[in-house]
Amino acid sequence: MEKRKSFLSDYLSNRANFIEIIIVGLIISFGINLLSNKISGVLNLSDVNTVLLGFFLCILSTIYLLYKFLNVGLRYEEYTGLILSSKDNNTIIDIPRYEYLNDLYRYFNSAFTENNALKILWDKESLADRFTVDDERKVRAKKELHSIKLIKEATEYFMLSTLSTHLTDYFNKETIEKSNLIEFNRKDIPSVLLSNRFLELFSRPMSERPAFVNSIGITNQSTIVASYTRGARFDRFDLVLPKESLINRIKDGITIETSRFSLTLSVLFDAYNSVLPVDFASYYLGRDGKMDLTEYEIKIGISVNFKMKGFLSSSGWEYYQWVDSFLEKLNEQFSFDEFIKRIGWENAVTVLKCNDVKLKNQIGSPTEI
Repeated sequence: MEKRKSFLSDYLSNRANFIEIIIVGLIISFGINLLSNKISGVLNLSDVNTVLLGFFLCILSTIYLLYKFLNVGLRYEEYTGLILSSKDNNTIIDIPRYEYLNDLYRYFNSAFTENNALKILWDKESLADRFTVDDERKVRAKKELHSIKLIKEATEYFMLSTLSTHLTDYFNKETIEKSNLIEFNRKDIPSVLLSNRFLELFSRPMSERPAFVNSIGITNQSTIVASYTRGARFDRFDLVLPKESLINRIKDGITIETSRFSLTLSVLFDAYNSVLPVDFASYYLGRDGKMDLTEYEIKIGISVNFKMKGFLSSSGWEYYQWVDSFLEKLNEQFSFDEFIKRIGWENAVTVLKCNDVKLKNQIGSPTEI
């Protein structure tokens, strides 16, 4: 499997190359300076003009190098996932071992169990209603439906939940100084919380939710990480980040600002159809004909914008090296292509096809007497 490019490793490599070029440039400039007196004499330049010309050339060269290398610090990747739904009852269909859809399936079941209003919105404007045919028989997209908004919010919650778990594991190391970290809880991110109904619902205190009122340990809920009862879901939300970090809602998603870089997470979903691999529905899902299934393509975008402060810093990167491993984890759990590779689908379906042919030949062959 081809290894994904490392954002942070590539950036630090570019930083080292930049410093190396500066050093080499200084050495070269020293050599040029040895010739400058001769050159200025030939050009009949005064000392002031020589200094000004040299200063201008140095500034121009530095700006060019900074522009060239800092642009390399702007990174963006997209991962493509798949959503499967049933035409018969307008529900999300789970795909075993595909983490993203596993979680999405559970999110919707829990949210609809506890908040019937979300279920009503989902059914009122389903994904199947995304496109319509006008009087000129042209296919046109309707405005963003409630179902599309819910898919985007659930997927955003998937990314945040994955990041939360990953950061907790990463910073739970003896080599990390905990005083250099800050923990964001539910109360610290109102702009993000209020615009994501899954995050708001699942992280809401159990004492405020009827499904959990009689749960054991309700008085010690500060120690509970996750809980499930009668279909309802509770997740204690927290993000552990380096000090001076901020979390903001922007138009296209969520941005996490640190002193070294900003990380932006966004969801791209317009309910365009996708296609399952050949025979996947019948062999893997046990649904012959798959006439009741609809597949949709969904993408997530991740951008990392490295800052000047980070470019000039040589220490403290151990508090930021989680970014590459997080992107690898996100790609592994979200990308449907990665899932297909991980389960070895191409090899599996080849074996199944061969067995089908062998079985047909055995059934069709005459019985020996």
